[in-house]
Amino acid sequence: MKKLLRTALLLTIAVSSLSASDTFDFRGYWKNFFSMAYPAKIESIPDSGPIGSANYRFNMKLFYDPFNFLSFRLSYDIEPRITSGQSSTGLLFTSFSGSTYRVDDPKSPIWPEDYNGEGFALFQNLDRFYADFEFPFADFRIGRQAIAWGNARAVNPTDVLVPFRFDALDTEERPGVDAIRARFPLGVMSELDFGYLPGEDWDMASMAAFARGKFYFCQIDIALTAMLFREYALAGIDITRAIGGAGAWIEASYVQPALTVDSLELDPYFRLTLGADYILGDGTYLFGEYHYNGAGASSSKDYIANLADNRAYSQGGVYLMGQHYFIAGGAYQFTPLISGGGQIMFNAKDYSALIAPNIEYNIAENIYVSAGVFVGTGSSMHFESPSIQDYFPSVDARSEFGNYPDMAFASFRIYF
Repeated sequence: MKKLLRTALLLTIAVSSLSASDTFDFRGYWKNFFSMAYPAKIESIPDSGPIGSANYRFNMKLFYDPFNFLSFRLSYDIEPRITSGQSSTGLLFTSFSGSTYRVDDPKSPIWPEDYNGEGFALFQNLDRFYADFEFPFADFRIGRQAIAWGNARAVNPTDVLVPFRFDALDTEERPGVDAIRARFPLGVMSELDFGYLPGEDWDMASMAAFARGKFYFCQIDIALTAMLFREYALAGIDITRAIGGAGAWIEASYVQPALTVDSLELDPYFRLTLGADYILGDGTYLFGEYHYNGAGASSSKDYIANLADNRAYSQGGVYLMGQHYFIAGGAYQFTPLISGGGQIMFNAKDYSALIAPNIEYNIAENIYVSAGVFVGTGSSMHFESPSIQDYFPSVDARSEFGNYPDMAFASFRIYF
């Protein structure tokens, strides 16, 4: 099947090159993020000091539209990175693996081959490479593309493929995944959406498949999702509606072990986010959410053990340690060129919080400078011995966000 898809794609490109109406477009951007992270001070663990990093991203996008019904998209990144050091604690609470859902990737880092996370390295990323086929009855997309769902602002229970963390810096574009996707319109603002993600090396154990329907009636948007991914099956719902001058949403998912892997010890879990947003008369934007994380631990003393044993963290796109969260945020346009805002996530069980204010200045057309901080509050974990390995995973974390590193960042972005 792999060879067949490659052959079909090459033949399509060859035929398209004969068209007299070929159209090309080239775009992209240059971004850099300078950050300084200060790991939480943990008693009995040597202080590793601040960790500085400079991350650059040069993105090139190619658009090719040979026919009205056929188009190609390619997006490729070159990413030089410089990191000054590593944390002795491993930044336990900021690790998140999850699947990339890519069959294969170009070698990265390009240099050096023995990169250990410190010093200079040059990375590459083929982030988009797909063909769009548009017909009156359906649209088909084949190749590396972005797939993301959910209307919740901070945590999306139905978005389990490559979700963003709350403290992610570059959230402008969702990482691409390899997929075959078909969308069938059902009317105004309604459609059926089907997809298959083959997974790494076409391994059936790492694949994902979904069926999703979007429907609109009585001024309510409803999306229903059924998915198989990795070792789980997911059923999700996403409802949005305007209430007066505000917007409101409910997004939920129930995840349980798939029947094909019932021999594995996997636990089902439920996740829910409900919230609302409102724009004030002066343009100020405000939102608030409550999130329930059924995969999390009910007590801080179980955070580390749950992280180590629960496959929801390695396979299901979950990263929050606790169960009950309140999130609030907003944005304000100070001048036509200066905007700012921030968010706060509060763990209602251990009373820790992650606070993230930011500001942005539009220097000129398509040129932006921004800065911000992430500050965690709460108690940090304690070890009786300098060796984390001696106590992992039985240690009491004391709080979640108290163990997050404090981080300051600045960004410069140019679009062309």
